[in-house]
Amino acid sequence: MRWTVPRCSVGTFGNGLGIRTPIRYRHNNARTAYAHAGDGNTAMSDLDRLGGMEGLHKIVRDFVHQERDDMIIGFFFEGREIAKIVQRETEFAAMHLGDKSQERYSGRPMGVVHQPLKIGKGHFRRRLAILRATLLRHEVPHDIVERWLQHDQRLEALITDGTDCLPDPH
Repeated sequence: MRWTVPRCSVGTFGNGLGIRTPIRYRHNNARTAYAHAGDGNTAMSDLDRLGGMEGLHKIVRDFVHQERDDMIIGFFFEGREIAKIVQRETEFAAMHLGDKSQERYSGRPMGVVHQPLKIGKGHFRRRLAILRATLLRHEVPHDIVERWLQHDQRLEALITDGTDCLPDPH
């Protein structure tokens, strides 16, 4: 099956499992890269641009619920306290989005939490695809989407057990 992309779209993204999803980027002038305050030299953090902790919490809550309901990775969330996962994900995201407190994350180290779950690279790619779709659905500015995804991509070796469902291309 070949996906056609509407003219207003930039392209498609894949989830690493052979599924291509059309995406559309919309420029929202209210969420431009810089918003000046005071003397005009202070740029807002990504967290501020998302509406602070309240805005971030809404996005992360939707994201975690999408993960939980997903047919591929949802089983990782069975028997887990979803509200606690939302809180920890929100705290963790706030740190890389510009939270000034630096003390907000109260969870255990990522490797300690995730390694026992035997998360494969395919599961991790699925999570990234869900994150991208969630961020786009919430109209998060493109530059923040890319930085967020790059940040999370760097966590792959820490989170996954190294196994992959795709054959090695070499």
